[in-house]
Amino acid sequence: MIERHFKRFLLFALATLAGLGLGSALSGQVRALDLTDAVLAHRTDQLVERIEEALHHDAALAGSHFVVALDGPVVLLRGSVPDERTLHRALGRAAAVPGVGEVRNHLEIDPRAWGSDAS
Repeated sequence: MIERHFKRFLLFALATLAGLGLGSALSGQVRALDLTDAVLAHRTDQLVERIEEALHHDAALAGSHFVVALDGPVVLLRGSVPDERTLHRALGRAAAVPGVGEVRNHLEIDPRAWGSDAS
């Protein structure tokens, strides 16, 4: 949030200074801002990868299907699991990854996908 306000401030400052002919003095800051976006995107990708690895390497979650997404600092965990116990384990594994603040459950319980249906 702070970064977004800082970006807006920088853009406003650049527009103002460009009108005064001073825009080139801050062009390096715009490049630095682009670099900041790239670093944040890289960190986001790394966090998603660490969460996916934690879920994938847990034998109790084998066969479950997960899609990990980030909405700011919040992890959205989607997919399907065979039962409630597996659902809670997946949420706990995702929450235990360093850098994760909050995990929101968007998982579905579908025992039929795992052959648990007696019909």
